[in-house]
Amino acid sequence: MVPSKVYDVLVNVPATPACTATPCPTPALPIFARDLALSGNSSVRDVGMLAYISVNNAPGAGVTPGTAGSVFAAAQANQDTYSALVAGQPFTVSDPAKGVIANDINVYGVKLPTSPTNGTSDSFTYCANGTVTAGVCSSGITATVTLGASTLNSTLIAANLSYTSTMATYLKIPSPGLLAGGSDSNNLPFTVSAAGTTTPVTFTVVNPGTPILASITPASGLRRTAAAANPVAVVLTGSNFTAGSTVNVVAPANGLTVTGVTPVSPTQINATFNTTTTAAIGPRSITLTTPGGTNGTMTYTVLGADAHVDLSDLSPSRAGAAVLVSLFGSGLTGTTAVTVSGGGITVGPITVVGDTQINTIFTISAGAAGTARNVSVTAPGGTSNTVAFTVTIPATPTLASITPPTGLRGTAVPVTLTGTNFIVGETTVNVSGTGVTVSGVTTATAIFTITSTAAATARNVAVTAAGAAAASNAVPLHWLFQ
Repeated sequence: MVPSKVYDVLVNVPATPACTATPCPTPALPIFARDLALSGNSSVRDVGMLAYISVNNAPGAGVTPGTAGSVFAAAQANQDTYSALVAGQPFTVSDPAKGVIANDINVYGVKLPTSPTNGTSDSFTYCANGTVTAGVCSSGITATVTLGASTLNSTLIAANLSYTSTMATYLKIPSPGLLAGGSDSNNLPFTVSAAGTTTPVTFTVVNPGTPILASITPASGLRRTAAAANPVAVVLTGSNFTAGSTVNVVAPANGLTVTGVTPVSPTQINATFNTTTTAAIGPRSITLTTPGGTNGTMTYTVLGADAHVDLSDLSPSRAGAAVLVSLFGSGLTGTTAVTVSGGGITVGPITVVGDTQINTIFTISAGAAGTARNVSVTAPGGTSNTVAFTVTIPATPTLASITPPTGLRGTAVPVTLTGTNFIVGETTVNVSGTGVTVSGVTTATAIFTITSTAAATARNVAVTAAGAAAASNAVPLHWLFQ
C-alpha cells in the first residue's frame, strides 16, 4: 500500500456461536481508500476496495480457499461463444462486462497467442493473467473463444426512391444514396449488392425548356409606408416552370424586391413583392429564370399610397383633324388606355411623361360630329373622372379673287388667292378640267403649272379647308394662247 496514505479498515466480527466448520473460516479485513466510495460488497472489483488483509492465514471472509466466487479463489478462464458475425462487417464487443473475461474468475488481463482470422466462423485461444512467449502462455490459464455467424433474424425494409434534378446535365444523390429508405429490424448495417449484371436501360437527360412568363396577377401594388408594409402576394403564370426558378426585377429595381418564390406547378409560381418606403412610383420589368433559361418580360407597377387617378385638364380642349393632346392629373403612371366618348376619334400611342401628365394623339375623322366629348384614362389605380374635349368643324372657306386671273400654256404661274376661313397647312386648291396642277399651297398663294396642251378655256378654282363642311365658291381662271 502507498506510504503516508490513510486507509479505512473494516473488521468482520467472528460468527456467533463458534464456528464448527472444517476448516473454519476466520475473519478477513477489507481495506478501502478513503478518497474512494465504499465497496458495494465484499468482493466486487473497482468500487473502492483495494485489498483484503488475511488474519492468521485465513481465506476470504466466509469463503473456503479455492472455492469459486471467493476473492482468494484460483484464477479460472472459461470458454466463450459469440454467434454474431456478419459477412464483411467488423465484430466489436464494446461493453467490457460482456467481454471474454466476463465469466472468468479472478482474471485481470488476457493475451492472444495467435491473431484470429477474418470470416463468418472462427475461434481463438487467449492466455489469462500471463504473458505469451513463442506462442506459450506463462500462466498456463487459457480458454477458447468460438465465433460463429449471426443467428439474428432481421426484417429488412427497402423503399422505392425517385430523384429529380434541377439541372439539365447533372444529378447528385447524396449519402446514404440508395440506402436512404432501407432499415434492418436488428439495426445491422444495410448494404446493396447486385445479384448479377442488369439489363441495360436508357437514361435520357431532358432540357427543362425555356420558361415563358405570360402574366403577373395583380400587376400592381401599393408602396410600403411607415404604417403598413404592404407586401403583395402575386401569381405568375406561364409554362416550363421548374424547381429552382427565380423571379427577377430588371435593374434598376428602385426599391422593389421579390421573396418567397414557390413553384406550384409547371404553369404557376407564387411569390411576394416587397417595396421600401422610398421605392420609386412606376412600372418595373419582371423576368423569370429557370434551369432552362430566362424569359419575360412582364410589367409590375408600384403605386403610391394614395393610388387613384384624377384628370384635371387637357390641352387643347377643342380641335379638328389630328391633334397632339396632353392630359394632366395624378396617378397617371402606368396608364393603359385613354377613352373618348362618341365616335369618329381614334386615340394614338400613349406616352407617360410622369405621374401627372400623359401625351397622346386624337385623330378626328372628317365625319366626326362637332360636339363635346368625355375623356377618361385607365391606370393601375383605376379609371379617372372625365374632362371635356370638343370637336370643332371649321367654317366653309370663301374665295374672292385670283391674281393673276390668266396664264400662258407651258408655264408655271404663281398666283395669289384671297378670301376667308383659310387654314394654315390644311388648305387645298382645286382647278377644274385637266392640264393644270397645283403645288406650294400656303394660306394665300399657290403655283399653277399649265401644260402646253391645256385647253384654252376658263377654269373654276375653289379652296377647301380641312374639316370644313364644304369647299369654297368657285372663281373663274382663263388661259392665254401662246
